[in-house]
Amino acid sequence: MGCTVISLANSGVWQRVKKSYLALISINHIEFACLERQVTRRVRRNVGVHNAIKFWRTTEIFRVGDKLQVPLPLLAFEHQYAITQPLSELSQFDPKNRDDEAVLPFIRDLDRTMYYRNHWSGLGVGSYWHKPLPVDPYDLQRTALKPFTPNDFEAAKVLAEEMMPPFRGQPLATRQGAARALGAMNLRGALPQVLAVLKDTKEAPQALNLWRALLSNKGAGNILAGSVLSVSLPKPVVTAGIRAAREGGRNEKALVSALARSQNIALLTKQMNPAELEALAGRAMKEGDPFAGEKIYRRAELACTICHAIGGAGGKVGPDFTSLGTSAQPDYIIESLWYPNRKIKEGYHTTVVETKDGRALAGVQVRDAGGELVLRDLANKLVSIPKNQIRKKNVGLSLMTPGLIAGLAEDEQLHLYRFLAELGKAGPFDATKTGVARTWKLLPGTHRVEEYGIEKIVEVGFDKKWSNHVLGVGNNAGWSTLPARVNGDLPSADMLNATVVGRHVGLVHIFAGTNFQVQKAGKVTFRLPAGLKTEAWVNGKPLKRGTQFTTELKPGKHRIVIRLDAKALPKVLRLESKDVAFLNN
Repeated sequence: MGCTVISLANSGVWQRVKKSYLALISINHIEFACLERQVTRRVRRNVGVHNAIKFWRTTEIFRVGDKLQVPLPLLAFEHQYAITQPLSELSQFDPKNRDDEAVLPFIRDLDRTMYYRNHWSGLGVGSYWHKPLPVDPYDLQRTALKPFTPNDFEAAKVLAEEMMPPFRGQPLATRQGAARALGAMNLRGALPQVLAVLKDTKEAPQALNLWRALLSNKGAGNILAGSVLSVSLPKPVVTAGIRAAREGGRNEKALVSALARSQNIALLTKQMNPAELEALAGRAMKEGDPFAGEKIYRRAELACTICHAIGGAGGKVGPDFTSLGTSAQPDYIIESLWYPNRKIKEGYHTTVVETKDGRALAGVQVRDAGGELVLRDLANKLVSIPKNQIRKKNVGLSLMTPGLIAGLAEDEQLHLYRFLAELGKAGPFDATKTGVARTWKLLPGTHRVEEYGIEKIVEVGFDKKWSNHVLGVGNNAGWSTLPARVNGDLPSADMLNATVVGRHVGLVHIFAGTNFQVQKAGKVTFRLPAGLKTEAWVNGKPLKRGTQFTTELKPGKHRIVIRLDAKALPKVLRLESKDVAFLNN
């Protein structure tokens, strides 16, 4: 009852409404927005009388019931509705002619609870494919009691693409988000769409995130197992699926078997004994290159930096590796990599939770107090679960997947062992040294950012999100986090990989920032690598251009942002200071 979403893209009316009353979520050329107070009057005036009538009818039904003292056993719900920008396929319909508003037949997809109609030269899309959103029937000028989120729109978006040709060809990141949303609501019914997205995914990190989201739904493993052999999935997607199906104590045997067969992948079956582990450790210490090993450790497909921290930089899902080489023997390190469930460090057992709404969540328990259970999941994000929504809770095994490094070449495995065995020892892999930034925030500086205003970018904190209208980089909404190498160097290749922009979008600069703490008021000095003269800002205030910056600061937390020329990046970025304590958040 009632439309919750409208778009008046490319019109003066849209500009006025958007600024005052609408919370905009942009998904390519479909503009989704949630109605807020007082929008009804504008809807009546600018979109058409039919919407105003819907509002009136819904409210009056309840008011008449009250006058007659007849309680109505009805609930009012909001649903999604969007209007596209003008489409060439509908250009014959004149927006100035009221009779052209709805000329073509309405299309209803009853299986997916969606409908489509023309709005002059645009298409209207309505959807009930989302969680129930109740509203107060006496005040339909307000948003839903549970407002729409971007995830709510993703499912409708992918279904609209499938049925309506003008919507096709959307960015892969958008389709991946839609696949996650569809999988959560009705995976069996959405299998064709989900498999199509998996097939088009090329990068292991994105594939891993998608698999994890899909498998967080109870029974998803068996549903997917029956279908993955029907499509030709890329090997990185298959290996990511096997990992997701086995990590965190999860054991989706059917899915693992199907994925392994699809790419003829040999699963880990051999169990090395102590003598074999010791011999392998000896080879690693002789033949392994720790510098090459650090590069392997930082590979996105392994996701080591998401789970483990070195010198405070990295994730907190698994144990801290800062002093691993001084606290564990090489053979123990190797055994932990191959067989993580043999010896699990205290406090890092997996907690597996099944919720009443059918979700299957896994992570390291952070807090169990009051009315909620808090887990740190495999993506290093905190997940809060109300206790009254928990159906079952078990303590599982290690979050790490057995045989995670099986896909590495033998020499690569040796390099990785040696790197881990050197952590904490005196030399280039001692992360206990202070005075250097190890956690960076990166933002791609495009032409749109330059137009928007650099001062607006640097004056706000790293948690600030922007729309793609500002950044011009597709679905990148803000700063991404990237740990530096153990010695504090941030390679240019890593910076470029973390700031990839969409096609036809020019990368002009890369903004790199970090937080730091000042203990007492006074002058603080920062140093960059020799020859790197660039611009920098502290708390949004510009500093003198150069390789060294000095400024007066009060005690407390501050941030520094550096602007780098994307076409002339230094080999490594390194920021040092003896006057501050660099933070890792």
